[in-house]
Amino acid sequence: MPNQNMAGSDIKEPRFPLPDTKLALIVGSSRVNQIVVAKIAERAGLKVLSESPDKARLVLPAKEPGFVIIDAGQDEKEWEHLLTPLAERRRERAQKLPYVIILCTSPHCPRAADNDTIFDAVVVKPITPERLQPVIESLLVRISD
Repeated sequence: MPNQNMAGSDIKEPRFPLPDTKLALIVGSSRVNQIVVAKIAERAGLKVLSESPDKARLVLPAKEPGFVIIDAGQDEKEWEHLLTPLAERRRERAQKLPYVIILCTSPHCPRAADNDTIFDAVVVKPITPERLQPVIESLLVRISD
């Protein structure tokens, strides 16, 4: 006779593994900007991976970072393919992780405004420690709360 006890069957398996809250995925086509952003994220206490927009889509599910920092260049199409996988992860997780920061040339980055449920912060370029590090640190505080 099969076991009729189904008490645990109502538990929903998570679709995505837990994110590494100390890991940041830096996404951008400029290697120089990747290095600058990585150094700032490291100063804030994060481990970093830097990838081109094309490779970032593969790295996201493989590493499940707690932070994604997108260096938005002139061509939004190069990174917009990340929006769906990021939105799916954020919907599934109680803390809305990964936190997503977008670096733009204007405080009114068009794609950021259209996707305000995906982006936690918009940081206006030029990228400096004084602008980016406090944003990262404030999001780190949310994780520990």
